[in-house]
Amino acid sequence: MSEPLLIVRDLVKHFPQYEQRILTKRQTGSVRAVDGVNLDVMAGETVGLVGESGCGKSTTARLILRLIEATSGSVIFDGVDVLNADDEALRRLRRQMQIVFQDPYASLNPRLSVREIVGEGLRIWGETADFDKRVGDLLDRVGLNRRFLDRYPHEFSGGQRQRLGIARALAVRPKLLVLDEPVSALDVSVQAQVLNLLVDLRDEFDLTMIFIAHDLSVVRQICDRVAVMYLGRIVELGDRDGIYTRSTHPYTQALMSAVPVPDPVHERERERIPLEGDPPSPLNPPSGCRFHPRCFKAETICRTEDPPLIERVGGHECACHFPEVSNVT
Repeated sequence: MSEPLLIVRDLVKHFPQYEQRILTKRQTGSVRAVDGVNLDVMAGETVGLVGESGCGKSTTARLILRLIEATSGSVIFDGVDVLNADDEALRRLRRQMQIVFQDPYASLNPRLSVREIVGEGLRIWGETADFDKRVGDLLDRVGLNRRFLDRYPHEFSGGQRQRLGIARALAVRPKLLVLDEPVSALDVSVQAQVLNLLVDLRDEFDLTMIFIAHDLSVVRQICDRVAVMYLGRIVELGDRDGIYTRSTHPYTQALMSAVPVPDPVHERERERIPLEGDPPSPLNPPSGCRFHPRCFKAETICRTEDPPLIERVGGHECACHFPEVSNVT
């Protein structure tokens, strides 16, 4: 790891909500999907983005890639201002920043053959020399047979389709690969195969990765650092081992306590930190610390003052007024 390849500062995305009237519509509020995310991703590392459903992980990824427009903030990729790039600059950035989507059944066009799907980026960039050989080599690299070139997505299993999505993303040799829960729809055995493949491809293609997931055990296998999101913000950020063994934010500790361990004796004896209630609505987030309605450490200051994300106990960043190292694994 050297200089940051990706620098995200104060990234915000608010989706306006409207009330439809007979002839007009009136804005009634905004969903604060992403509400001030700061993140550096170093060249060559894999950063995990974890949190409950609806916390803003996928929206953050799409903002970084500019698949949706940000409300405010900045995204600098390899020295280029992504959010203010013109059409030509953004087109060049598309080649360097690729994504693998969560649903392997919806992310592939059922009307296109494997040759057309995997080679789509090559055709867009006019790299059609030895086209079939290059697409076949990509299939080999992701563990599929090059004889599948003329097949269609419906002829493949979920794991195979996800491999096709990975091959498509790698065709243009990107620097940054965003993986939006790439194994959540797969069986456990297939998950392990795809994760091992991603580790190999990261080293071979010199990739920088943002890995989004719900399953914390999956994140631990592949990531160098982990960012924990809650209600549109990062509440804890640190190296993988520090997050898993020396977490300091109560929300992170609750998530870690819910991860099952293979030792039945340890599983019965380990501490559990239940999360009470559902996450607050991003339409009307709580004042102060957004986690305080569900936090077992909450005090008066938590209800009135929003803690900044700064370096705390344990050597990594945490947004909490009362950070305390706890090993709940």
